[in-house]
Amino acid sequence: FAEGPSAEEARAAGADVVGGDELIEEIRKGGGKLSFDKCIATPMFMPRLSKVARILGPRGLMPNPKLGSVTNDVSGAVKAAKSGRVDFKIDKTAIVHVGLGKINFSEESLRENIGAFVNALLLAKPVGLKKTSKYVGYVKKFTLSST
Repeated sequence: FAEGPSAEEARAAGADVVGGDELIEEIRKGGGKLSFDKCIATPMFMPRLSKVARILGPRGLMPNPKLGSVTNDVSGAVKAAKSGRVDFKIDKTAIVHVGLGKINFSEESLRENIGAFVNALLLAKPVGLKKTSKYVGYVKKFTLSST
């Protein structure tokens, strides 16, 4: 969601769908049909997105400054999203669910994705977690399954 120079910047960075108020109206009137799976917005659009928050929110598409999807650096955010950036968070039982690949990925690609995820997970470890070792007790079990 961008207008003017930011919209041109997003198009140049490779964004599939770029729009402003007309895109918000399209989402509102489209009955929940969306033509995108990631959503990035400039800060000036956040108040306007409240009109479609009930559509974007439950699908996890509502832009969020903590996740870097509300930014003035539109090209950087678009390039990060296009390169396959995955955001993860834990549920209330402290379990992290994340998609690490598709069934048609090569074994090497899956290994790279799993390694990158585990590295990111360990780097996101809270400082105040009380254990003697740096990682003991932080990850107790790792389960991988195809769905």
